[in-house]
Amino acid sequence: MSPKSERIELRLDEGFLSRIDDWRNSQTRQPSRSEAIRALVDIGLQAKDTTRLKFSDGEKFIIAMLAERFQDQKPSIRFSQNPIISSLMNGNYWALEAMFKGIFNDKYCEPQVAFEVTQILEMCENIESNINRLGEKERNILQYKFLDGRENVFVGFSLHQEEMYKNAVSQILLSPMRFETFKRRRLNDSPAGRLEIYRRMHRALISMGKDASQDRHYLSFPDLELVLDAGFGTH
Repeated sequence: MSPKSERIELRLDEGFLSRIDDWRNSQTRQPSRSEAIRALVDIGLQAKDTTRLKFSDGEKFIIAMLAERFQDQKPSIRFSQNPIISSLMNGNYWALEAMFKGIFNDKYCEPQVAFEVTQILEMCENIESNINRLGEKERNILQYKFLDGRENVFVGFSLHQEEMYKNAVSQILLSPMRFETFKRRRLNDSPAGRLEIYRRMHRALISMGKDASQDRHYLSFPDLELVLDAGFGTH
């Protein structure tokens, strides 16, 4: 007798469903949406906790050898009192993070996140460039209708709900000769849901045949109004 199951209803936005479909279409045996969601939840539940620093046995061995070097520099400290060895023996790896700031990277982002953020930056850069070509009257209409009076379309991501995307922006803006406008901009913590706004704008451009993240396109006032409405309008 199969175990009793319970039916659960979910409401997911188009962007989330699109990501699920992309994943299931990449599988050898294409699962249904329900199967894909169950599989992805299972993968998430089985994933290792990445919030704490961890070392393999080999990495511990290398660190122990480095600890001997540390010992040579401070011979007055007995090996058993060596703070590196103590951290390894007690499992207090946070002490190593505190001792060697900058070595352990807590701002890693997945490659697909970096790719999407690059697309968003390119798209926003192109949209802002086209807005700046407009006359003052048309610029004011767009800024006060969709951007709360701001001149900027790209204002970053939410630190708490979109942290990986915010970290990706910081890394990408380190690249020379790209996105110079955004480097001079103060990208503070933005309201939650900013990512979905950018995604809706991107989908609107694709539907118009003007994917600004792939190539620079001229966008007329009606084009810009349509794209900004997709992102910042009432939904």
